[in-house]
Formats: sequence, C-alpha cells, structure tokens
Amino acid sequence: MTVTLRELEALCAVVEEGSFRAAARALGYTPSAVSHQLAGLERSLGVKLFLRPGGRARASLTPAGEVAYAQARRVLAGLTALGAEVAGVVDGRRASLSVGVIQTAAVELLPGSLRALRQTGTSTEVRLVEVHAPGDVAQALRQGSLDVAFAVNRS
Repeated sequence: MTVTLRELEALCAVVEEGSFRAAARALGYTPSAVSHQLAGLERSLGVKLFLRPGGRARASLTPAGEVAYAQARRVLAGLTALGAEVAGVVDGRRASLSVGVIQTAAVELLPGSLRALRQTGTSTEVRLVEVHAPGDVAQALRQGSLDVAFAVNRS
C-alpha cells in the first residue's frame, strides 16, 4: 500500500472545507486534481472513502472514510510535531512533556514508554505528576498543565 501526504491532505481538506471545490481552493489545486488524489487514496486502501451523490449534493464520508480521516489527521499532526521537535533540537530548545499518572501506570506502563522515548534520540524532559481523581485529570488536560495522562475509568 502506498499512500502519499498529498492524498491525506486532500482527504482532510475535503472533509474540513466541506466540498471538493473548496478543498481545491484551499490547497491551490483544481477540483479534478483533488478528485485524482482521493481516487489514488481509495485505490491504495481498497475502499471507497466518500459517498458521491453527484450534482450539487455534498459528498459524505463512508464508515471507512471516517476511519481514514481520523488517521490522516493523526499522521498530519505527527508530521507537524516532527517538524517542531526537530526545529527545537536544532535551535537548542528542549521539548518537555507533562504526564499525569496514577501509581499503577507509573510502575507498569511508563518504564517501557520512557525507554522507547529515550531511544528516539530526542531530548525530551518528562515531568511525572501524580493524579488522584478523574475530574482533576480532565481539568488539568483542558488547562494545559498536563500534556497526556493515564487515568482509571471506574464506570
């Protein structure tokens, strides 16, 4: 399977702009170029991503398209993070990560994750913050005092 960044960008643009024509404007392509990118992505994945009713009716995502869109957003966000982290290393800035943990996560999940992070070669400072209540975790994530958290859902 070969998927290109342009295909993923076209997928996201169509969803976020609401139409093939608006996506083409946003990307600086022609509508047929956007359609061509999406046809290539559909061929690579072996599924239809959009229901295309024709005329002026809006195209909508199929269930497979919903999954592909969510993953495409993650890939594009990861590339943005990649650029920022590399620029930080080049500029001499250190990346930092605040992780909210419960005791079990700190003991069982984090050691392997931290080892893997260290092996990437990035200079990331990790700050562990013990959390107790799920409401505190959600609030800390919303406020930006935590970047990521492990919590227990007891419902």
